[in-house]
Amino acid sequence: MDTYIEPLYKLLDKVHNAPYGYIYLQGEYPWSLNALGLLYHTDRYDSVLLEDTQPDFVHSHNLQRVMQISRAEDAMLNAFNQKKQPTYEDLVACFNFHYKNSGYLDLTEEP
Repeated sequence: MDTYIEPLYKLLDKVHNAPYGYIYLQGEYPWSLNALGLLYHTDRYDSVLLEDTQPDFVHSHNLQRVMQISRAEDAMLNAFNQKKQPTYEDLVACFNFHYKNSGYLDLTEEP
């Protein structure tokens, strides 16, 4: 299996193509645009985790399993339902909000 570490903003661009699996990230919440991580694809019924198949890779890259890809996709869809062209900052904010609250960020509220 080829495993590529990429910034979070690039991973969020890909969640709609990979409905099953998990997002693994380095660092702690809240994550930034450039937080490094990867999408680990599974099939619909596969419960094998990256830390089970490649524990050395997970450990050496300080990765932690953060969220199912389908949950991240829901957070992205919420952003696109509110804004025609959300920024990467909007997408990461929605991702972080969904991680912390299991809910959806209202992008229409002014700070």
